[in-house]
This record gives sequence, C-alpha cells and structure tokens, in this order.
Amino acid sequence: MPGHPLADAAAIWPMSSLGNKVFDLSGNNYGMDFINSPIWSPGKFGSSILFDDGSSQYLQRTDVLGITGYPFSFACWFNSNDQSVNNTLMAFCGDAGHPIFELRLRDPADSDVIALASDASVDFATSSSQWSANTWSHACGVFINGTSRAVYLNGGSKGTNTGESEYAVLDKFIIGGRIQDGASGLYMSGKIACAFVWNRALTDSEVALLYREPFCMFPETIMPEFGIAA
Repeated sequence: MPGHPLADAAAIWPMSSLGNKVFDLSGNNYGMDFINSPIWSPGKFGSSILFDDGSSQYLQRTDVLGITGYPFSFACWFNSNDQSVNNTLMAFCGDAGHPIFELRLRDPADSDVIALASDASVDFATSSSQWSANTWSHACGVFINGTSRAVYLNGGSKGTNTGESEYAVLDKFIIGGRIQDGASGLYMSGKIACAFVWNRALTDSEVALLYREPFCMFPETIMPEFGIAA
C-alpha cells in the first residue's frame, strides 16, 4: 500500500526470528541482542518476546539506528502481565549523564502510556486512556522537537507535552527496559511484538493506520511470516 508508514521505517523488528537475536526487516541491518535471556513466546502476529522483569531481561543495540537528533518516533505491540510496575517498552539511552527518551507503561496510579524525554528535567506526554493487563495493545511515541512530543494508545487516545528537553548524545537503543546513568531498570513484564523506529515524526493518521492495518504494505508472500492469513 503506497504511503504506509512502514515503507520508510528506520527499523522493523517483527519478533519472528529464532535464537538469541532479533533481526531487522527494514534493510538497515539493525539487529537486537538478547540481554539476560528473554524468551520467544506466541505473540500478536506469530511470535513475540516474553520478558521477566525479575530477571532484568531486555533487548539491546549499541547504536542509535542512524538517528542523531529530532524528530523520531517509535511504536510496538505490547501485552504486559503486571500492572503494578512501570514497564519500559522502548528507549533511546546514554550511559553518561541523564538523557533518555522512553515509551513507557505507568503503574496502577495512572495506568497510562507516556512518551518521556529527560535531560536536566523530565517531560512527558500522557495518553488520554488507560492500558489493560494481559491484553494486546499498540503504543506509539512521537518526539517532534525539544518542546513537542506526543503519545498514542491503540491508534488514538493522543496526549501531548511541550516541556523543554533538548536532544543529547545517546549510544544505544533498548526494548523491554532502559539504561539511565549506566544502570538498567524499569524492565518490561510481559510480551512485546512488532516494534518499529522512524527518523521522522509520524502523523496522527499514520499512527491510526499502524494500529488498524499494521502489515498492509507487505505482499501476501510475506504475511505468513507474521502469522497473518493472506
């Protein structure tokens, strides 16, 4: 389908691989490595990665996917089994100092999804609806510039924020956790499937399309790879 947002994604991780690495279908070869042995599990489309937060499990790539500044976006399907903790879905991170950009599920006090930008301050957009445990849902964070970010849940429920957070030097991308000041934490408890990154800001209509028709740009010969009937 012409114009589908996956056509120019910087990274596409369908979570359909085997072994201890997740491969990238974008053509950019941004594979992700397993840290502390998360496991393959049935997913939203085919397979997914199951993370145990008690075992500090996550996926990591030690570069920033060719992204060196604003804007950028990331999205994934998730199914958390624990609403009592904060679950980080995806994050750009740096070892030194404080910079971090996260797509995160918050705990029962809020039970929303946030797109968080943190340098000397912490600023985040908050979804207008809540997520549910043990249910497949879609989350997207869009980081437009240093004073504009947005978050979406299931293609809508958009929240925005205009706090000031400048882009800083980062050195890794994480799925299922985050690294801040050299320490990993806020691990995912549950499953993540079909994760994506863009080096641009997605529009409202593109986010909605990703939720409604996540793989409509792929030909029928590829659909079985994702567990989708042609």
